[in-house]
Amino acid sequence: MIARVALLMLLAAGPALAQDAGADFGTLLGRADGLARTGQIEASERAYEQAIAAATSDEERAQALWLLANGRRGRGDEAGAVEALARVLELEGGGAWLAPCLAQLAALAPR
Repeated sequence: MIARVALLMLLAAGPALAQDAGADFGTLLGRADGLARTGQIEASERAYEQAIAAATSDEERAQALWLLANGRRGRGDEAGAVEALARVLELEGGGAWLAPCLAQLAALAPR
């Protein structure tokens, strides 16, 4: 189900995705962060999904999901933050980002 949603979001990105075909994880993550900081929420969400798709490891995916969740939580979207953090549970790893993601998920879940 979540994979379908991610695919739909990537398809919805349309031309922006074609522009970023060669962009690496770090570039996409930086772009997502910049868009979030300037209040461009929809563009930021698409850029985070692109960064997740471009990630080469579960640790990078967990990092992007952590940042996506923090952005959503900062906007008061706790359900969206939980959704992003729950996606970490689908990963086989997550490195140093796994523990903070799970801790934040545990803190948000009761809400």
